Amino acid sequence: MTEPKPLDWKDIEKKAEELVFEVDQVIDWKIEPKGEWEEDVIRELIRRDVKIFSRVDYAIEWRDAEELLEEIKQRIKAACEFYLRYLDNPELLIREHIVFKTAIEKLFNIEGKLRNDGTITRDIPEEFDYPKIPLSKSIYYDYKKYNKWLFKLAFKSIFEEKENELEKK
Repeated sequence: MTEPKPLDWKDIEKKAEELVFEVDQVIDWKIEPKGEWEEDVIRELIRRDVKIFSRVDYAIEWRDAEELLEEIKQRIKAACEFYLRYLDNPELLIREHIVFKTAIEKLFNIEGKLRNDGTITRDIPEEFDYPKIPLSKSIYYDYKKYNKWLFKLAFKSIFEEKENELEKK
């Protein structure tokens, strides 16, 4: 099982680039006269199980393509699990991923009021600050705002690409 985490599209692109290879000759190695092609090129094409290319510049081995598709599915599944795990639960997100604490404080304009366990501090000494109030039960919390932010976090790299495309137009 994969660990729930935000989707990182750049990682997927990097993996795809590793698997794709350049094809600089259009070859049907079953038909072409063997003497016209270098033997090591033919061996490499046979090894990769490359059959016929009709004017393509890049190719990928079938088993690598299947592996890449499985990897993409796993990454998307992990991003969905990340979103669903922390949906309506900012305290759990903060406890398990402290790096998002500052972003959540900014989201709700409560800089410095959020503890590492996801509870809100009040303007009284900590020893008297009981019971602790979870962020999701406080007056500061807006679940629609949080869940929208969480969705964008889970699929951040996809939204970044879309924004970049819009800027180019």
